[in-house]
Amino acid sequence: MEIVLFTIVAGIVFYLLFFLFGNLPYGLFAGRRCKALFNTGTSPNYRELLVQNFVVYKMLGENGRRKFEKRVCRFIRMKDFRAGKNIEKITDEMRVLVAASAIQLAYGYPDVYFQRFKTIILYAEEYYSAFTGQYHQGEVNAGGAIVLSWNNFRAGFNNLNDGRNLAMHEMAHALRLSNIFDNQGYDFIDREALLEFEQLAKAEMKKIEEGNNSIFRLYGGTNLHEFFSVAVECFFEQPQEFNSYNSHLYELMTRILRIDLLNFTFE
Repeated sequence: MEIVLFTIVAGIVFYLLFFLFGNLPYGLFAGRRCKALFNTGTSPNYRELLVQNFVVYKMLGENGRRKFEKRVCRFIRMKDFRAGKNIEKITDEMRVLVAASAIQLAYGYPDVYFQRFKTIILYAEEYYSAFTGQYHQGEVNAGGAIVLSWNNFRAGFNNLNDGRNLAMHEMAHALRLSNIFDNQGYDFIDREALLEFEQLAKAEMKKIEEGNNSIFRLYGGTNLHEFFSVAVECFFEQPQEFNSYNSHLYELMTRILRIDLLNFTFE
């Protein structure tokens, strides 16, 4: 009788915990729920979503894809996803795509999860920032938040070969700031490669300013930080063109990110 009573009570507690915490990113069962998203036969098929949108995941074998998925789940567990203006709720698709963007960029750094950035805020469209007095598609706040316009975020995946991807652009900012500010594991990027990259970047920025032909879009001429993010967009969406345009700059990016899309050797 006592065993039966204990089982009933335990079941009720289990149900209450799941009801209270199951839908929260920090919930007790978030890890189990996330893993279930990548099970065979799930609908929607989140594995197929990753294949369609992330070149690194697509290049991986089965073992590598499972590792990628685990890292996506860990990223989701570590972050507080919040709905901004005109977003009714944060969906699993939103969490997976945002997390996969971060993991793709940091794939060469297995321990990097942008720890400084605890909060992910998603707005439906471009949003107004009282701090800058301007409308933004996305931003990375050094105080600990990554903010994204969902419409612009999704638009970046409509064409994966045009060198424009808001997700990779903003995650590149997060990577650079993580390299500077994270309490643990900071300064992980190859200093020599980053310094040389910035020297070559100045020459490219001058080309952009003078209106000369460059593979990098106009916004890359704003400053070194924006050039780095624009170059990251090109790296993931136009690696062959990037390498053909400036093989030295491309090689430096492979050292910075510890991944080479033209000579991919990960499992």
